[in-house]
Amino acid sequence: MGILSGSGKHLNPFDLQIDLHNQSNEIITRSNAIKMTPRSTTASTSAGYGFSAAGDYADSSNHNSSTTGWSYDLKMPVCPSGGAWYNHVYGGGSGRRGTSSTSSASTALNDYGTFASLYMDLAVGENPHPGYGSANGIAHIALLNDAAGAYFGFQYTSPPPVNYSHARTLFDTSTDAHNIKISGQNYGGGKSNNYRQWFCLADRQSWAHNNLNNIRFINWGPNNVYIHSAKLIIHGKTGASSGADN
Repeated sequence: MGILSGSGKHLNPFDLQIDLHNQSNEIITRSNAIKMTPRSTTASTSAGYGFSAAGDYADSSNHNSSTTGWSYDLKMPVCPSGGAWYNHVYGGGSGRRGTSSTSSASTALNDYGTFASLYMDLAVGENPHPGYGSANGIAHIALLNDAAGAYFGFQYTSPPPVNYSHARTLFDTSTDAHNIKISGQNYGGGKSNNYRQWFCLADRQSWAHNNLNNIRFINWGPNNVYIHSAKLIIHGKTGASSGADN
């Protein structure tokens, strides 16, 4: 069934999928899964972690190791921007939004606001079906994003003073996002991870990042977490602008 927008244009939702990369600039898959060891193996300590000091932002000894350590930066291989910024086009051919005399920063991604989702294929712990929420199948995590050109890449504060509680937690810059509890399973030992699942860690959230290069995954504990894949999906709806071709 065809759907027309209010301006009489064909309305077509679409998604742009971005596969996140490891530190070797490879797409993360089962064959090169990243092992995240916990900052603490004690459940109560893991549940209490957050961002209040410089040492909370990265593992000082094993940051970006794919075999040990509680922090790892997943690389964004392409620009994830959906917002209108400094990039403009002139001329309206092929559905472009500008005119020959007037430029436009508008794209189909902006027609209804810009939204993004994050899905990650994770294995938690070292046990098959440990039971929902059981101690050896849970992990407390955090997701941060950097910002190129900012005073501090993973903090949204500016000096002086340094406020370590202002973490750039992805999507939600709130203390609730400093510590996210997940539950999962694992089978087969190590990175074989025969039992794992897709986690929806964000669904169609507002997206306004133009200078993001890395998503930092933090494993507070108390169990290992294995990353098999990570996909950021930028959502758009085309056909709403009268300057676009049918």
